[in-house]
Amino acid sequence: MNIKKNAEEFASLFKKQKDEDFQFVFSGQYADMNSLLKKLKLNHNQNEVLKEIINLLLTDTYYGILLGFDGAANIGGVQQTYKVYNEQGNLISNCGELEAAAWEYFHSDNEK
Repeated sequence: MNIKKNAEEFASLFKKQKDEDFQFVFSGQYADMNSLLKKLKLNHNQNEVLKEIINLLLTDTYYGILLGFDGAANIGGVQQTYKVYNEQGNLISNCGELEAAAWEYFHSDNEK
């Protein structure tokens, strides 16, 4: 399997997880979160703004982690390139491929 494909698949899985986490927050299935949201007593417009804030936070967090793996951002104040391998021992990304794939999934106009 080529590294570019591995990087794209890895970034797509992060994007999928981010989307699932966002949906879960507002699904009513996350009891603690549901309780806190109810305490806020937000009207529809306020709820929509909160959704935008949480979506942006999750996007920046997941995207930032991917960039951190690729050495394009720091993780906990340390900036270096990490080598991530899948279960078959295949390298997920050489420096740069993960950053490019993450941009496509999280920030391109054609969000996948």
